Amino acid sequence: MASPSQPTETVVGDFRHGPPPAPSGTWVELNNAGNRLWLEDKPLQACQTLQQAIQANPDHPAPYAGLGNVLRDLNRFEAADRAFRIADQLGRDGRYRWNHSQVLVGLERYGEAWLLSEARMHTPGFRFYREGPYWQGWSIGDPAPERLTVWSEQGYGDTFQFLRWLVPLSQQGIQIVLEVEPSLVSLMQAGLSWLPTPIQLVTKQATPQAPKHPCQGSLLSLPSRGKPEPRSDTPYLRLPQQASAAQFRRVGITWAAGREHENPVLKRDYQRRSLPLPALKQLLRGLHELNWSCVNLQIGPDRDELSPDVADMFDNALPNRADFLEAGHWLESLQAVISVDTATAHQAGAQGRPCWVLLPWSADPRWLRQRSDTPWYPCMRLMRQGPERLWAPVIDQLLHAMAEGHAP
Repeated sequence: MASPSQPTETVVGDFRHGPPPAPSGTWVELNNAGNRLWLEDKPLQACQTLQQAIQANPDHPAPYAGLGNVLRDLNRFEAADRAFRIADQLGRDGRYRWNHSQVLVGLERYGEAWLLSEARMHTPGFRFYREGPYWQGWSIGDPAPERLTVWSEQGYGDTFQFLRWLVPLSQQGIQIVLEVEPSLVSLMQAGLSWLPTPIQLVTKQATPQAPKHPCQGSLLSLPSRGKPEPRSDTPYLRLPQQASAAQFRRVGITWAAGREHENPVLKRDYQRRSLPLPALKQLLRGLHELNWSCVNLQIGPDRDELSPDVADMFDNALPNRADFLEAGHWLESLQAVISVDTATAHQAGAQGRPCWVLLPWSADPRWLRQRSDTPWYPCMRLMRQGPERLWAPVIDQLLHAMAEGHAP
């Protein structure tokens, strides 16, 4: 794999003036080849090929949108923003605008980002739990109605992250019905019970009934209503105190992201975010040398596929069939958590648990760039790969910080 060094200035400047077109192949073939290289995690080659597609047909939005995706992965958010803006000028597409909105989050232009992200609602094939109309009686910037029905969307991590926007609504006396996946219901009932206006939890159904209140929409759309800045006053998931407090030198570990290999983009994200076996062994050995007790928080096939010698390096393990409430109690019993970018990290952050998050070089824009802190969760410390995309230096940095007694 080529090293993801910084692209040339022709990439980050005027996208209509990249390298000359290839001697053979239509712009469609070049565009498809560029997207294949992107999916293969070869961003520099993808950059060059997509620029050739732009030269071959400078008036079609697709190569610019593809280039925006590649530049995002190279942490060139400003350049990606410009590429997506050109794509939008040439032909509006909800998919391109959704990807653009994520780049704007990385640039901390939250108001623009959330408004643009609403374009996903009008993208063919984008499935939602409920059909529109959405937010009847609640115009952007106006106070919320007295009653709302809100439902989770996309992954568990997104749900944990965006729950923060329910807090001010409850504090304003808004009555909220929150519809979530079955495995989340008990956690939400316990963790949100502290709010002044109780939230009614409802389990999502295969065939949803009519919403209880006509003003309804996605949890991920709440910041677009007029409160765009992230609220960092965690924890907002507050579990009742258990008999045993957090145990000294006991750390929980999640080393693999969600595995959805039927989707090529999610498969690539899984491979980039997850620790390979040598990195996991390096982490576990280092923690043992520092006299930490390691607790396995991983659920699913990645845990099942561990060889016995690696599984035995954990001193305890979360039950494989645990729901999120049980996992939440385990998080409360740990002195610290180490996680890759997956739902465990967001749950730990929402509960205010000290958490080290291991990030790939091409991290999700929500984690911003070149920062060890995050506006989303004050209890977190971020450990990032360098452009060489190696995990060993990240593990060494983490172990050194823990040896020095640093907290997340």
